[in-house]
Amino acid sequence: MPGNAVLVELAGALIAGGLGLPLPEELVLLTGGYHAWRGDVDARALIAVTLAAVLGGDATLYVLGRYGGRPLVQRFVGDARLERLDRAFATRGAVLMFFARFVPGLRSALLIAAGAGRMRVAQLAAWDGVAAGIGVMVWLCVGARLGPAIDHAAAIVDGARTIVLCAAVAAALIVWLARARRNKV
Repeated sequence: MPGNAVLVELAGALIAGGLGLPLPEELVLLTGGYHAWRGDVDARALIAVTLAAVLGGDATLYVLGRYGGRPLVQRFVGDARLERLDRAFATRGAVLMFFARFVPGLRSALLIAAGAGRMRVAQLAAWDGVAAGIGVMVWLCVGARLGPAIDHAAAIVDGARTIVLCAAVAAALIVWLARARRNKV
């Protein structure tokens, strides 16, 4: 697959996963690191595209929380808790966002809550950007480092696939013969 197509697919998967589809960011980044190890993509382009996609998904969730999520959050948590949320993001928002980046599941909820809690955009961009940069680099490097192991695992799976296919055909043949024999009796 050409490098640009890989980058587009990775970016799409990261944005979709960031918006709530069941595509773990870490798995997508591992895949990107693997493609860098194979030489399918330029590492600098990979870093830029994946970081932009991660931050784009984060920004989208923040905007949804800021402009559409506040009434929804208010409905579920009430006015008093929403006020506490506003204060928490005003005083500890940076720390919350930094550490939330490394907790899948919590990340999306806190980004929406950060928007609903009116966290300052500059503060969000700084702390989420630093944390996202760390996370993207770590997972890309792990994927690149695991490249040989991934290729080895793929070879094992390819061999096992043939064995499983033969076993499935044999099982289907045995079932078919047993039914045919039973129908004759």
